Amino acid sequence: MNVMGIEFAASNLFYVSIKLQDNGSLLVSQANKLVLGDTRSREGLVAFQNAVSTLFNSAKPELIGIKSKPESGQMRAGAAALKMEGIVLANSPCFVDFVSGARINACTASDQTLHAYLQPALKAAHAALAKRMA
Repeated sequence: MNVMGIEFAASNLFYVSIKLQDNGSLLVSQANKLVLGDTRSREGLVAFQNAVSTLFNSAKPELIGIKSKPESGQMRAGAAALKMEGIVLANSPCFVDFVSGARINACTASDQTLHAYLQPALKAAHAALAKRMA
């Protein structure tokens, strides 16, 4: 099973894809970021949408876990995060599980080969998989 974890930060989409091996171990297969260049330009949004489609076509996720951001309050998501989230949801080839900050914090998964900014996306993938397997 291929599971993708996603976190939105500013105008970045950080992602980590993990693959559940036959022996039950998890292997990181892809990890990187996509950037939404201009939040108020059609061309910028279309370019981001094309990048998301290309990512989904190459990673072939069967489950996506997205670190959720509140839509209101002090820690609310910005305009770029909401636009990126909408594009991801509209183009998702599979079920999307929104993973709360509490579930992210409770997840002990880590991979020392990944940059620190990719760790929340890794934890979102692990948490979504754990919920599905439960």
